[in-house]
Amino acid sequence: MSTILPSRLYNPVIEDTIIGTCLFEPELIEIVLSEGIKETDFSDELNRKIFQTIIKLWIEKGNVLTFDLILEELKKERIIPDLIQEEKLIQRYAGNSIRSRDILVEYCRLLKDYYLKRELFNLAQEILNANHLKGEELLERVLEKAFKLSEQRETMPYVSI
Repeated sequence: MSTILPSRLYNPVIEDTIIGTCLFEPELIEIVLSEGIKETDFSDELNRKIFQTIIKLWIEKGNVLTFDLILEELKKERIIPDLIQEEKLIQRYAGNSIRSRDILVEYCRLLKDYYLKRELFNLAQEILNANHLKGEELLERVLEKAFKLSEQRETMPYVSI
């Protein structure tokens, strides 16, 4: 069952800025990875797919990654044109790219915070829908999921070798 998220659980500007920066400033991808950003941190499906493609390509190409290589891979993966037209991609993300490493780090931290809020919201929804469970069973389930969320939060970030 799909749930409509309240707008305070995601921020499209933050998501698009991180994606735009990865697209147009690929030398900053390492910062995004060092902050532990994963495709699941993005609320927007298109952003998840673009990020996944960029990271796959970054693992293959490393620091020689360019916008043209990313664009070519997005076409190969059929993200362009199936999910977004090339002109729309450029229009959406070109204005949302930043060069400041400090601001990018802050955006990454905000994205992680939105992800955590969404997961807690989903957990609350699950609790509300689990009235068929006994209190102890529900408590165990909630504790297990909360522990997993806490564990994910403390995952060591990417470190370049």
